[in-house]
Amino acid sequence: MRNSTRLHYIDVCKGILIIIVVLHHVFGLMRKYEYLPEQTDYIEKLYVPFFMAAFFVVTGFCSNYNKDFKSFLRQNIKTLLVPAVIFYLLIHSIDLMLTHQFTLLKLVKMLGRILIFGGVWFLTSLFFAKLIAYSLINNQKIKKIYHSDSWGWHVFVFLLFLMLLSSVLSTYKIIEPWCMYHSLGLVIFMFIGMYMKKLSIGLWTFISSLIVYAMYMCILVHYDMHLPRITSKLSLYPYEIPLFLIGAISGTLIVWYISKMIDRNDILEYLGRNSLVIYLTHWIIIKTLIVLWQVLCPNLEAVPSIMFVSLVVIALLISLGLVRVFQYRKFSWMIGRF
Repeated sequence: MRNSTRLHYIDVCKGILIIIVVLHHVFGLMRKYEYLPEQTDYIEKLYVPFFMAAFFVVTGFCSNYNKDFKSFLRQNIKTLLVPAVIFYLLIHSIDLMLTHQFTLLKLVKMLGRILIFGGVWFLTSLFFAKLIAYSLINNQKIKKIYHSDSWGWHVFVFLLFLMLLSSVLSTYKIIEPWCMYHSLGLVIFMFIGMYMKKLSIGLWTFISSLIVYAMYMCILVHYDMHLPRITSKLSLYPYEIPLFLIGAISGTLIVWYISKMIDRNDILEYLGRNSLVIYLTHWIIIKTLIVLWQVLCPNLEAVPSIMFVSLVVIALLISLGLVRVFQYRKFSWMIGRF
């Protein structure tokens, strides 16, 4: 990445992860509208422990912190905060219209919510996580350690402390301004991504990660344990942090290795390069498709498997169609390209 060479497997990795995100939201919305039984939430245990953490690992791997703070801040406001706020308003406005609940009062409340809680959670938390990472990396004392051959154990301990703080604050339901608790809990994965530049993820790492993740799943399922997670829902108790890290890191390494083995795949790479647009648009597309199904085919029973596959495929196709729309100058500013 330092010589600006595009690594195909990184786009493949993002492509796989964005497909998992779409699958996750299709599962969730189909359960919400009772096309799937609530018991199917056990499927989430297969991917929830790692899929959003893995995005932070990829971001850490690809990010460049060797620039002045003003440029760094300006770039990330454009590419993260602007889309986060715009699409939060857009998605929730359309959602209210679909359910015939849209009013000016609710629009005002939505604006107030943004001022307090921020926009789309993933982009907002990624923005603050990148600011934290920048501050740590460009601190002269830490910078000396970071560029040495050692990882810097006290930096790692500090990042664990931030995750613990995130867990405590969220556990006690303390109001979360601008997705900051998510940022504190996930920033460690950005450093893991940076550290992975020095590692070679080979077959033995993959096999070891697969065994660890399988054991992790067995423990969760066998003991019917609470699922520790940092997704849009932050649900991580302090004593679960070691278990969460094991699941998140091993799951990420599995996807990372698979991506390196695939190396090049036009479809996955295209999905990966356009993962931002897919992420920002797919949820409301899925919701709209389900509402249309209810209106146009109220008496037609859905076969869950067929409906599930159809929603995933159609949502991805429409999102990819919107990629072209956001390439036009009059719309590109909405995804931070201005």
